[in-house]
Amino acid sequence: CSSDLTGWINTSNLYNDGVNIGIGTATPQANLEIKADSASILLDGINGAKNSSLIINCADGINGSSAIQLRSVGIPKWSVKNDHVHGTFGDVFAISNSNDAAASWALRIKQSKAVEIVDSLIVDINSLFVDGVSGNVGIGTITPLATLQIKGKDALSTSDALIVENSASTDLFHIQNDGMIGINNSIPNANLDIKGSSTLGTDTTFHITNSNGENLISTQNDGTVTIGENRHTTTGNDIKIDNLGNIVIG
Repeated sequence: CSSDLTGWINTSNLYNDGVNIGIGTATPQANLEIKADSASILLDGINGAKNSSLIINCADGINGSSAIQLRSVGIPKWSVKNDHVHGTFGDVFAISNSNDAAASWALRIKQSKAVEIVDSLIVDINSLFVDGVSGNVGIGTITPLATLQIKGKDALSTSDALIVENSASTDLFHIQNDGMIGINNSIPNANLDIKGSSTLGTDTTFHITNSNGENLISTQNDGTVTIGENRHTTTGNDIKIDNLGNIVIG
């Protein structure tokens, strides 16, 4: 070892060229370069230490960035960085492939805490898929053909494709994998099965109107069915079938 501490450190694999430190190399290309068959860095807390940290600090908080870059045969493959350089995106934490350019970012977390995934998102194959090009979302499929497409796990009446509940866990809308649909009914027994909220004639179970709001068909919870709306008087209906089977016209 020379007097200015450059060169190989005695009985070690450590080399100091006066500027850079090399471990396993006499020509370090960075402030610290480790060259070995299986190069690694271990941060190991001792004496009951609970935390170990690797801190990379950038002195320029306006135009600089801190990064960890992963390479293969010298070619950048992935980098993780805290970026101040690309001001369009603000202060972000980014993961990119290939290089550090903004165009290669795969994921970034903005200063506003918003998380942006640049390409498609896959959560456990066939569980959740978001198409980064079309914006379509697939649940149970990675090839959604609509803004939201849900594919059931089977075609059985004993399993469900979609359940919508209110804050009280009351079933509002229910689609089984056999195609049966229930409204206010968790066990539909028809293609469309609607369960009323009571048995009263003042409560409506089903109602169809035209663009003017005029009644076409309505059913009350007591079984009364009304068809049409009487246009010749101010009250009444074209046809009404009450819960006793009586038919009233006009």
